[in-house]
Amino acid sequence: MKLSIWVTRKCNMNCSYCYENGIERYDAPIDEDIYINKCIEFINLTCHRTSSKKLFLKFFGGEPLLKYQFIKRFVREINDKISPEIRVFYSITTNGTLMNDEVINWFKENDVECALSVDGDERIYNTNRHYNNGTSSWDVIDELISKLINSRVKLSARVTYNSKTEDSIYDSIIYLVNRGFTRIKAVPDFFDPNWSSDMIPILKRQIELICNFKSTHPRLLINLDDDNLLTGRKGCAGGYSMFSLDRNGDIYPCTYVVDTPSFLIGNIFQTCHIPLQYTDGTHLQRSDCIGCKYYKCCKSSGCLYGNYKLSGQLDGVNKIFCAYQKILYEIKEKGQ
Repeated sequence: MKLSIWVTRKCNMNCSYCYENGIERYDAPIDEDIYINKCIEFINLTCHRTSSKKLFLKFFGGEPLLKYQFIKRFVREINDKISPEIRVFYSITTNGTLMNDEVINWFKENDVECALSVDGDERIYNTNRHYNNGTSSWDVIDELISKLINSRVKLSARVTYNSKTEDSIYDSIIYLVNRGFTRIKAVPDFFDPNWSSDMIPILKRQIELICNFKSTHPRLLINLDDDNLLTGRKGCAGGYSMFSLDRNGDIYPCTYVVDTPSFLIGNIFQTCHIPLQYTDGTHLQRSDCIGCKYYKCCKSSGCLYGNYKLSGQLDGVNKIFCAYQKILYEIKEKGQ
């Protein structure tokens, strides 16, 4: 089972491409001990109902390390009270600005995988990422990278690029590899309204360069959201074995649709025994995609809530998402 825990809606940064950009968020007041116990009840019950023997638990935000003490308590309680047949894998996505030696050591001691949001070198980083007051956080991250690499914590770099930085993706990957990262995930900001058709050839060339680099460095794990590209897709496990849990206890099938009332499944403070549902995508027409050679295997047939977030419909597809997927398929078919 995959479970994302929204530990906070607050953030100490205001990145220009963030899905929360410009929105002032407040955390719902809750009894955190009760919340943790209800989460564990939900996990144990749902893993049993779905025969899940593994739990992939991600701490999400906002900036989750604003709630570091809560996360520590959460992990301690999970380790004590989770069903013994369930193996737990912890991860966190963080901007890194609140990390220190204590946090890094705690990550190592508890086997927490850290995805650090860092888009490239100083110029690229500062294009979109900054504190709430507009100042740069680069100096903090520059020092942190060396510390994290030397600490040997489970680490990956999360690279987000948009229309401002798409011509530098390859250079960003090379920069991060040279800094010591061996696991990198790079994905476009599909929500950027400034993508245009004349940018697609540039984007394609950048992806080709990265794929060529990947082929000559097989020990590096560079993910372009290109896993299992040619595998047929039928639907989404969101609502069955994948969930996103908001701080107020609301349960959603996916982080993409948190705050969307029509996708609210339940609330752990009311009941942990929710209706399980697998969202079948085989009946969806995706009319804009009919005739495309990648119709059956495209991620748009499996990432239905992503479709909804991008287009407002489970079977609608965003144009840059479509163009990006075609780039990946065409490169895959060429054997790059």
